[in-house]
Amino acid sequence: MIPVRILPATGHLLVAALLVAALLVAAAACPLTPPAPDGSGDAAAEDAASDAAGGDRGPDASDLDSGAEDAGVCLTDDGYEPNNQPDQAAEIAAPVDLQGLQMCDDADWYALTAPADSGLAVTIDFDNTGADLDLHLYRADDTSSPLQISAGYGDQERVVEPLLIAETRLLVAVLRRAEGRGSAYRLRVEVFAGGHCSDDRFEPNDSAEQAAAIGSGALGLVSCPGNPDYFGFAVAEPGAGSRVVVAHGPTPLVVALTEAGQSAPIGQFRLDAAAGLTVVTFTSVTGVRYQLAVTRPGGEEPVRYAIAIYGAPPPNDDCAQAQAIAPGAPVSGTTVNAVNDYQFNRGSGSCTGWAEVGPDVVYLVTVPAGETLQAMLTADADLALVALADCATRCCLVGADDHPAYRGEAIAYRNDSAWPLPVYLVVDSLLASVSGPFDLEVWFGGGVRDGGAIAVASGPCQPDLGLDAGVPER
Repeated sequence: MIPVRILPATGHLLVAALLVAALLVAAAACPLTPPAPDGSGDAAAEDAASDAAGGDRGPDASDLDSGAEDAGVCLTDDGYEPNNQPDQAAEIAAPVDLQGLQMCDDADWYALTAPADSGLAVTIDFDNTGADLDLHLYRADDTSSPLQISAGYGDQERVVEPLLIAETRLLVAVLRRAEGRGSAYRLRVEVFAGGHCSDDRFEPNDSAEQAAAIGSGALGLVSCPGNPDYFGFAVAEPGAGSRVVVAHGPTPLVVALTEAGQSAPIGQFRLDAAAGLTVVTFTSVTGVRYQLAVTRPGGEEPVRYAIAIYGAPPPNDDCAQAQAIAPGAPVSGTTVNAVNDYQFNRGSGSCTGWAEVGPDVVYLVTVPAGETLQAMLTADADLALVALADCATRCCLVGADDHPAYRGEAIAYRNDSAWPLPVYLVVDSLLASVSGPFDLEVWFGGGVRDGGAIAVASGPCQPDLGLDAGVPER
């Protein structure tokens, strides 16, 4: 079984969980601007907004030499098998253009060596009516922290890794997101010139007058020593609790937030050294533009970083503000702009088997003695549903994050005690990149939902002992 989870990326432009992983492994190098993939120099932006990017999304099924009469029907795998596991990765060259590849299982892994002082772009083209494919890029010695992910819904996925100063062994994983027919695909690896610090594609933005406009954030930024970066933005969903998150890895950056045209800093600043983040919390106002200045404090090495901008979080962002609900009609909510308040020890002993580091919101249901609570979550995004008896210790009653169609989750819990039990229903997700609107329905007693019966959990809650009570925001 492969040690990664196959996910769609929805919600915000910025894939914040991937930022920290990539920054921690490649924080001290600096790219030349890579060739723009399909009109964008930002691979993760293409990942998070693949449907809205427009332009040529690559060849359709007729362009793929699958060797089968129907590109969506898997008649046989390709000549690179077996390569379903990282340790079975098929060796390929770089650059390379491989056509006629076939996905008949859940994953195809490839290994390659990227030359020193270079950048790398990897693209897969396919027909997603057969099976939607995702693309992950890893360092060969670490398959737990992807350098880049592209997980959209079109017929192409593309990642760019521009920070390869030394010769680097890499793994490319082509993953099938959900159950479906086989899919033919084409794999292209491009190598372009890298080098020393030349800043990023937003240059020139070295002064307030040159502030580069950004939307909900940007990836692939580089802070060169002695060269400040200025950005301008407006908050799409303004209000109290708005946040600017700068992911910079182990080397802190000096971050200053002001209203555009003003010099007085605003907001509350927090440095999370363990997570490699600087978070600025402030109250944003409709119609007001803001300015962010980022500076490398001393040192000789450049720092790679990224920015995410979040509006006001939902009112039920944590357990202290949990929204009370009762059995009846579904309630609608969203995890967009929410904070990651609750995450879990990764592994089989956790509430869902996953860390759930995504944004989360909370609902409160009181379950009568002897009654069975059932809950069903429906969403387009790959969200998780967790029932907690205690939020401080993340004491788990039951949780689910395994729906094969990625349309929702269902859980059930029987209160065997002699008194009513308050249950906190946490809507969460595996990655910080995954958020979106949802419907949540709860009811007591039996009944069938989601096409089948739900296994009923019972007994005392299990506290999560793998993490301290405090968790990083993103």
